[in-house]
Amino acid sequence: MKLYEYWLGLYPLDWEFCFMPVQTYKNFITEQYHKNPAFYNISAGSIEKVLAHIDAILSAAMEDWNKTTNHAALRCPPMIFPLPKGQESNVAEFAVILKMDHDGDTVVYSPILLPHLENQ
Repeated sequence: MKLYEYWLGLYPLDWEFCFMPVQTYKNFITEQYHKNPAFYNISAGSIEKVLAHIDAILSAAMEDWNKTTNHAALRCPPMIFPLPKGQESNVAEFAVILKMDHDGDTVVYSPILLPHLENQ
C-alpha cells in the first residue's frame, strides 16, 4: 500500500487528545454502522471492508515506522482520523498518526497527499 509520510519536524503534535486511538475509532464506527447499516454500506461499504482497510493502513504505517525508526517506542497508541476524498467513491480513507516516545516526533501516514503537511 502506498502511504505518504509526513514528519512534523520541529513542531511535534502535542495535542493528541483530539484524535482517537485506532482501536477506539474502530469500536466507534462499528457501533455507528450497526445503527444504520444501509446508509453506511452505501457511503463507505461494509463495516468489515472499512475495518480491514484501516488495518491495512495501520499495518503499512507500522512497517515503515519500524524500518525508519528501528522499532522506536510509541508515546501513545497509534491514532487515526478520517480523510474526505472529495467524491462519492463508496470508500472511506484514513490517516494514521504515530508519535515517538523519547522526543515526541510525530509522523502522519496517509494514502492521500496532504500538501499542507509537506516541508514541515
